[in-house]
Amino acid sequence: RPSDAEGVTNAAWIDHRKQSGIRLGRGASGVTLENVALNMRSFGHGIFLQDGVSNITIRDTVVLGDTLAFSDEVIAHPVYQQWGFATYREMIPAGIRLSRHEDGVRVYTNPNHATNGWPQYVHNLTVTRTRVERMRDAFATGDMTGALRVTDSQSFENETGFTPSQFASENTFLRNRGDALHGPLVLFRRSASNVVLEAELAGSAAPVGEWPIALISGTGHQITLARTAPAGLYPETSRIVLARHWREWRHRPSVDLDAPASGNVAAPASGIHLVNRTGQPVVF
Repeated sequence: RPSDAEGVTNAAWIDHRKQSGIRLGRGASGVTLENVALNMRSFGHGIFLQDGVSNITIRDTVVLGDTLAFSDEVIAHPVYQQWGFATYREMIPAGIRLSRHEDGVRVYTNPNHATNGWPQYVHNLTVTRTRVERMRDAFATGDMTGALRVTDSQSFENETGFTPSQFASENTFLRNRGDALHGPLVLFRRSASNVVLEAELAGSAAPVGEWPIALISGTGHQITLARTAPAGLYPETSRIVLARHWREWRHRPSVDLDAPASGNVAAPASGIHLVNRTGQPVVF
């Protein structure tokens, strides 16, 4: 239906009545969530943090999404056929897979104001030995403060993998691994500083669609990308890209990942030490 919800007009809008899994909210501090197996079968986040929670640890946990949806079936839906594009007027590409959920581990932040005086930045998050499968973003941690530490964790069959925070004073990602089947393994959604990141490109299935392995921007990083995936599994077009925003289909649609797009696609990058052991090309 036409709607002005969230500023959207003249577009398809379906009230989704989101149902997420585990929420850590106002007043939560010093909480450890461990040994959880969360099987998501609803539209929503797996584990989400908001309202200024602090000093949170997630370890020895798995978030498992449902089977992925075929984008061709979504495109064939009568509502999509009526409009010809999705909510924000972007066209859904054919031949890809979409998560039926939102993010595996999600940090919610409103940097512009506090609610009733309560701080809105999630502060200090440690994730250890945690695996996310078939969600939209595996670790959507791009907007938090303090220390963000993600170690010995895995992202498989998600639309994106590991995301450093633009506001964190520490971004440490060590001994992590995952695939780039449905989107990048590493995504600097917005520029960050002084990130220390290790990620291993793994998997045994070829990507469905054309995706970058990693998109990197910001300053002062130490990044090592390794590989255990078989040779030839990822095509040459699966690249490591520096100094560019990602024109993902939901927000910046583009068939060619290197084609000009509206708006500012440059994402400044400097002082980055990148060790590339993936065998995939690097594009500056």
